[in-house]
Amino acid sequence: MDILAVRNFFPPVEVFDHHEEFPASVDRELRRVDALLWSDRAAAMTALRKGVEELMNEQEIPTRGDTGKKGRLSLDARLTKFGKTHPELSELLLATKWMGNVATHEDDVTFQEIIDAIEHVELTLTDLYRPSKSAALERARSINAAKGRPSV
Repeated sequence: MDILAVRNFFPPVEVFDHHEEFPASVDRELRRVDALLWSDRAAAMTALRKGVEELMNEQEIPTRGDTGKKGRLSLDARLTKFGKTHPELSELLLATKWMGNVATHEDDVTFQEIIDAIEHVELTLTDLYRPSKSAALERARSINAAKGRPSV
């Protein structure tokens, strides 16, 4: 009995919901994940980790230490800074970072591990760049209360 496994799709099957609100630098890495997922999961996880770094750049989390400190901040340190304003999102991204490290050094990533990490990044991006359901409900309530355009 022959068993076949998918190794590649062209064009890549999109596993992310790509939205125009997502920063281009992050979306570029997510598209790399789409392309690599079926052929090289470790490389896909590394691209996902790179996407987290790009997201920290987009969120203007410094890459260098405070005045007087030399050297580049680790992604860990940057996520800690990000966590001061977004603690839950930082937790999701930190888990993705750790899995990216594992993929880089051990080259052994399960399909489920990368799907979980993708979910972490997708939840973070949606929370940061897409209006949430609660925000939409608030707007709807305001419109409904005004029976039209709410006063500013």
